[in-house]
Amino acid sequence: MIHRYLGSSQMPIILVVCSGNVCRSPLAAAILREQYGLDGLTVRSAGTAAIPSHSMCERASAMTGSEGVPVIHRARVLTAQLVEDADLILVAAYEHRTAVARLRPSARRKTFTLKEASVFMRSVVAVRALSSQGGTGAQENTLGPIVRQMNDMRGAGKLAAPKRSLAIFPGRSSDSTAYAEISDGHWGNERAHRKTLEEVAIASRSIGSGLAGILGVPH
Repeated sequence: MIHRYLGSSQMPIILVVCSGNVCRSPLAAAILREQYGLDGLTVRSAGTAAIPSHSMCERASAMTGSEGVPVIHRARVLTAQLVEDADLILVAAYEHRTAVARLRPSARRKTFTLKEASVFMRSVVAVRALSSQGGTGAQENTLGPIVRQMNDMRGAGKLAAPKRSLAIFPGRSSDSTAYAEISDGHWGNERAHRKTLEEVAIASRSIGSGLAGILGVPH
């Protein structure tokens, strides 16, 4: 039974947010749904500028679906209710975290970029493994405490910034926050789009695997 792992009578909800809800967020959501051991979680996605009912882009769709079964997706707009209902919110970029906070300021504590969450999740796994070996007592294996532990890691050196660029006129990729974001390659060339999707897939699989391990489900 899923509640043996999640410790709740209600399925916890993960919400993934990007701009159009046709590329980054639906791909991340699909990967998390496909993660073995996370069937006790509800995964949703939305966009800050989504056009309702638009389908997932073809390149993102090609990376989803188990055993060749395509994922059926229809875009939806981010709402305050979606934000409030979610236990963990994953966003593609900081602009989406800002949009979430405008709808529900308190939601900032449970909102992370996909890349942030990937790094923080690995740290949570490591910390809990050390605590278990050290005999400091069992930690509650539910989503809420995991999210709080991730939030405590903000600004604690858990997410290393890239090396400073020596360029005289550095571009946006060298901004102090860009390394934690996944840019929107949907409207770019094939190479840019592929890079975006690969970054989403890597981060989402890392998050999903970490969650499955922490919740005590084999993966």
